[in-house]
Amino acid sequence: MCSLNFMITTKHFEALKKFIADQRIGIELEVGAEYYLDNFFLSSVLPDGLLSFGKNYVLVEVSMAGWPRNFSDMIFSIQSLGYQPILAHPERYLYEEDIKTYLDLKQKGVLMQMNILSVAGYYGKTVKTLAEQLLEHKVYDFCCSDLHHVRHLQSIYKFINTHPGTMARLNDYGFKNHSLLSHQL
Repeated sequence: MCSLNFMITTKHFEALKKFIADQRIGIELEVGAEYYLDNFFLSSVLPDGLLSFGKNYVLVEVSMAGWPRNFSDMIFSIQSLGYQPILAHPERYLYEEDIKTYLDLKQKGVLMQMNILSVAGYYGKTVKTLAEQLLEHKVYDFCCSDLHHVRHLQSIYKFINTHPGTMARLNDYGFKNHSLLSHQL
């Protein structure tokens, strides 16, 4: 069962894909969403179905203040419906500095996505340090931009052009979306 929002989103996405194809712009697009795991997720969001991408990937995030009480139940429910959860920007959950927690989540099938702005220092030294530790422990599966505005894009552009050694290390890391990192902005 799909919600009305899902159908509307899909309709607009198909129109966008047609426009891109008509303009002969050579990019591949997929629709997706980032789901906030809160008290309403299991009862109000998950039953309508989730917007997934790739191999049924679903991007999820949690509060910056602490893990939801029923986080394990939410992950299990997502997985039991055939989705592959990806935890967005774990380096920004500063209440959890124990790398073992993320390694345990990976053992349970949760993939991890690093925000490149984190390793660039955009969110501060503590986030950058935790991102570097998670990289060192091979916790990440994906790397993303998490662009919300032009300042983010400018920061990424500056980071790419002023930190070639770090970019080379990220390029060699083995992210599942590796080809995205090999392009210069």
